[in-house]
Amino acid sequence: MNYNIGIEYFILDNIVLRFGHFTNRSNNEEIHWREAALFAQYRENSRASTEVSLANNLSFTLPEKRNQYINLTGYSFGIGLETARNSFSLTFMLQSGKGIGTIDRNQLPTTSIYRENTVYLSGSTRY
Repeated sequence: MNYNIGIEYFILDNIVLRFGHFTNRSNNEEIHWREAALFAQYRENSRASTEVSLANNLSFTLPEKRNQYINLTGYSFGIGLETARNSFSLTFMLQSGKGIGTIDRNQLPTTSIYRENTVYLSGSTRY
């Protein structure tokens, strides 16, 4: 679940300030360090296939893909010019978070730190 909340305030008839707060939670499965470390150790020792036989007809395939599990929190600030026919907006967004990631399938999972700064310039017209 994510949430977003914002406010818009007109400081003049056609100039608006916008502020917001939001989350951007990971939709990957949560990575547990101990489990990923055991998989990496098994792969390193076996150097064989990525399939583990659990019983005669039951096997488990070790995860192969690069994974990150990072939950982000962000803020936005924007200023806009609104007229009867046009609108222009400049918005700054900042989001950051910390989580865990497995970059290489044979390495131990590591802490991942994510920071992103984005600038949006948008405009519209009515005709």
